[in-house]
Amino acid sequence: MFSRRFAAAGWRIFGSTVRRGFRQTAQNGKKVAYVTGGGATTTFALSFFGGGASDKKDIKTGGTNIEAVIREADVLYNNYMIDNVWGVLRRFERTNEPELLWRLARVLAEKAKLTKDKNEKKTLFLEALEYAQKALSNEPVSGCFGAHKWYAIIINYVGELEGTSAHIKRSYEMKQHLERALEIDPLDATTWHILGVWHYTFADMPTYQRYAAKAIFGTPPSSTYEEALRHFERAETLQPGFYKANAYSLGEVLEKLGRKAEALEFYKKAFTGPIISVDDRESHEKALAKLKKSGIDEKTLIAGN
Repeated sequence: MFSRRFAAAGWRIFGSTVRRGFRQTAQNGKKVAYVTGGGATTTFALSFFGGGASDKKDIKTGGTNIEAVIREADVLYNNYMIDNVWGVLRRFERTNEPELLWRLARVLAEKAKLTKDKNEKKTLFLEALEYAQKALSNEPVSGCFGAHKWYAIIINYVGELEGTSAHIKRSYEMKQHLERALEIDPLDATTWHILGVWHYTFADMPTYQRYAAKAIFGTPPSSTYEEALRHFERAETLQPGFYKANAYSLGEVLEKLGRKAEALEFYKKAFTGPIISVDDRESHEKALAKLKKSGIDEKTLIAGN
């Protein structure tokens, strides 16, 4: 239901936020934030925030500098070097540190998305879910943003594997964890985007599916295109041009609302943005299909970029 629509890969904000500091990475020139919350520090990569003083402490477990491990894993993840991320994190499979656990869940989810073997995909998603659950069970009182965000993402994929009824049932829990993630960090663009996809999915649910869901659940989830648009716009406001999928989603919901000229502009943005992840490729191809349907030639788009 959701899995082919929302983003689960690349350029994310991680951790809870109390104080933020930034440095420039030599590799890509974008900002990386060190965030201190509840006395421990988490590195997030390619942050969408600005300003603030840095107050960093090293997380150490068994003599290992966990903060350095997190930093290395995030830099590799931001360049979508998934096997390399797994190589860094796999030795912490038995940890109770939530910031490592949700990153283990994240990398396994990405590995699941990349494999074409259905059995392997299911195994990886279920393993990812176990790590996400463990991250939640070990989160501090202040909460763990990444644990809630990635638990929501992963239960959606698992629900899709389990079938339509389970998928709809899990959608309630998915929304709750996304909203909790935004309570912890209301400035995370990708969580706003994913929650926007949740709203769009139920606003766009075909009538026959709605009746089927009503028969099973009594009162199935529901939403509106306007609510979906609000979430996508919030994500874009926080980080303009941050994600091809958000640009495509803005185009799609604007088209549903009859604002076709605005929709075309966002389809163009989704087409011209860089392609790094599997999500980017999918958004690129869908945007091109929409533009072609509107009579816009691919060569014209490339020439105008």
